[in-house]
Amino acid sequence: MKNYELIFNEINKVKESSKNACQYDKIIKESENINELRKLSSAIKNPRPTTYCFS
Repeated sequence: MKNYELIFNEINKVKESSKNACQYDKIIKESENINELRKLSSAIKNPRPTTYCFS
């Protein structure tokens, strides 16, 4: 019976660590999205002049 308890304890540890890994992945993706939104908003607030080249 102790062997089963040890196995279940290890499984629970793995589940917890995988939950944390998933949460970290979500946080990283959200921070990347936030950075993209910041870039877009700064581009909207400070538009670069468009240059045209006629040849």
